[in-house]
Amino acid sequence: MNPPMMVPTPNPFATPPAFATAQPTPSSERDLLRRGLIGAGERARALGGTLGVVVIDLGSGAVGELNGDASLPMRGVQRLLVAIVAYAAADRGTLPLDRVVANDGENVTVRDLIGEMLVDGDDSAAKTLTDELGGIDALNAAIRDLGFDKIVAGAHDNGVATPVELAKLLGELFDGHVLRASSRSALMATLSSVQGAPGRLRAGLPERAQLAHAIGTSTADGPMTVNNDIGIASFFGRKIIVVAMLSGAAGTPAQRDAILAAVAQAGVNAVNVTP
Repeated sequence: MNPPMMVPTPNPFATPPAFATAQPTPSSERDLLRRGLIGAGERARALGGTLGVVVIDLGSGAVGELNGDASLPMRGVQRLLVAIVAYAAADRGTLPLDRVVANDGENVTVRDLIGEMLVDGDDSAAKTLTDELGGIDALNAAIRDLGFDKIVAGAHDNGVATPVELAKLLGELFDGHVLRASSRSALMATLSSVQGAPGRLRAGLPERAQLAHAIGTSTADGPMTVNNDIGIASFFGRKIIVVAMLSGAAGTPAQRDAILAAVAQAGVNAVNVTP
């Protein structure tokens, strides 16, 4: 599939609809989604990996799941939690976004740290922001306070989560239940600026699709190999949540990325069916 061509359009994530709209789901959509995810799972197993997936059509409420309750390593996806907790603290007035902090010898704002952490993949920014929130224990307490018990952050991005819980997080973020409107819009705009891992979810979406996402990667061999991509995609007037977490797979990075692209493609194929 051709890489997406980014065009200046209104933010498709600006006004959230209901997370799971009460509409009948065409059986053809459910079947196509199920078959597509099974195929991606078979490709993961062929490489010795575990694929955890949740796909939700925000129009029909249709859900596809594969190993959704497996606790899998987040790696860089954990930084989405750091950003959400930081914005929640900003909403409460306990961590102003314009607060200036030291990061790698430079003075930057909390707002800048969030962008550097998510868009640039800056490890120092992630650590500095986590420290500003009180450290890993405080981060986990805040995550639990938000209602997510199956997401556990760890030092150096060594946290774990289930795909189902991450999909729930994205859904509640999209619905506006987690953050105030201004913070939600700012975070979604930042996530829409993430251009890393173009061979993963983005490669399985239509050419002009918009994608707000967070990625996580570990290139260590064996069980520690991680290729994750989670986000909300908008295309052809439709929106889907996609959580794709691949752990322990062999093969080349391109082969692993292609499995995640197949997950996004399964979602696209499913929502484009006619009832």
